[in-house]
Amino acid sequence: MLLHIGINFLYKVRYPKYAHEAKHGRLFILNVLYHPFKLFMWLLGFSLLATLYAGRLFQMGIGNSAVILLQIGIVFAIGWAVYIFSREGERVLLEKWHQDLTTVALFSKVCLLAIIFITILLILPILGIPIGGLLAFGGLGGIVVGFAAKDALSNIFGGIVLAVDRPFKIGEWILTPDGKMEGCVEAIGWRITKLRTLDKRVLYVPNNLFSSMIYINRTRITHYRIWKIIALRYEDVDKMPSILEKIRMYIANRTDLDRSEMNFIHLVDLADSAFNLELRVYVKTADYKKYFQVMEEILLEIYLIVRNGGGELAYPTQTIRMSKEV
Repeated sequence: MLLHIGINFLYKVRYPKYAHEAKHGRLFILNVLYHPFKLFMWLLGFSLLATLYAGRLFQMGIGNSAVILLQIGIVFAIGWAVYIFSREGERVLLEKWHQDLTTVALFSKVCLLAIIFITILLILPILGIPIGGLLAFGGLGGIVVGFAAKDALSNIFGGIVLAVDRPFKIGEWILTPDGKMEGCVEAIGWRITKLRTLDKRVLYVPNNLFSSMIYINRTRITHYRIWKIIALRYEDVDKMPSILEKIRMYIANRTDLDRSEMNFIHLVDLADSAFNLELRVYVKTADYKKYFQVMEEILLEIYLIVRNGGGELAYPTQTIRMSKEV
């Protein structure tokens, strides 16, 4: 009890000091060992007490049970320390080393499963249960469970593949080309991935679907393309060369367009009621809002160039010629 009080006192004195001096290594060790060490100390005290009264305990028939409980307690304390170590490691990876949240979350989940599995394997022999036969039975049972829960297992393996390949991570925006699925990735679990859609609804997608699904990671885009068809009237055919030249000069002078890409505007079609001009430029941004702002400025400026050049944008028209019968 005195040691317990002493450890609490030292922790309360040393922790603020190390935090103030930014001694992260010592803080890490304190956080990992503080609670498990106190449990281990109590177990050690009880084991010493049981040693002193071992004869009386065995006479009462509870000697073996006391030994088993102490052994389980020691294994539990070690497992607890390793678990806290993994949690502190996760915190350091995120806060100090600024690692990817998706990878760190997978690391934490794998560590938790490994700790639970190893702790159980260490406790079973203490209870007198042979793990050899259990592992053999578990292999047969695993086959049966695998057939019964193949969808759940495929989702789990899909989650592992997502964490390894990392086609997207938490906070990124993904969508399918057909627009049926679109949203921001909020969580990547063992079985499902949670998306937040444009209308702020939560979309849960099974992980195994991503192995056969075509989707786009909009967050990792490097450029946005503006691709438009602009129609000019046939009546403005004599003004079109001057209008095209001014538009090309305007595009060439914009610094937010990538000159290494193929930026152009050309006559591409003689449509039913107008000349069709194809505009294709690449905006140097990954910001969706800035992309719309640049597109708005370019389209308005093109309209002003056409109007100031004496032309007009065309709209679908039809001319009907009627012959007068004599």
